[in-house]
Amino acid sequence: MLFSLVSIQGCTNHGSFSQLIDDEIITLDITAGLNDHNKQLLLNNNLHILTNNSKVLLSGQVRSTTERNKIVAIAAETASVQLVYNQIRLGPPISFERASKDTWLTTKVKTSILNLKGIEPLSIKVITENAEVFLIGRVTKAQGDQLAEAARYVVGVDKVIKVFEYR
Repeated sequence: MLFSLVSIQGCTNHGSFSQLIDDEIITLDITAGLNDHNKQLLLNNNLHILTNNSKVLLSGQVRSTTERNKIVAIAAETASVQLVYNQIRLGPPISFERASKDTWLTTKVKTSILNLKGIEPLSIKVITENAEVFLIGRVTKAQGDQLAEAARYVVGVDKVIKVFEYR
């Protein structure tokens, strides 16, 4: 299954070192904001924050709609965040076994991306959550389709979700 969340914007640089630093700062600021608001949002849930080019992907599991809405609001209100992709699912956190399998799936997807021609693998971020693979980065439409196809054929992947910014 393939699902797409796409932002289309004008072409700028592929991703500079300063943008990487800015993205890490955004992720840390969101984490600090969640911690300041209610430490239990982080401790009682399985939450992943992935930032690429000032766009934030939230994934994982939370126990209530109220918690999910608060997490999304804190992320959206964080300085320098341009867009938040909310892919947080309602439910209990996944098991350690499932999380381990997801880590292995991420590794396999990243490996499959290494073999693609014309794609800079370091410009693509990959995270897997409950057998759903999220691909985020700045690519052309053709590259995005190629990346999604490569991920979709990795054994164990249930769903591929494209969170691309097309250039």
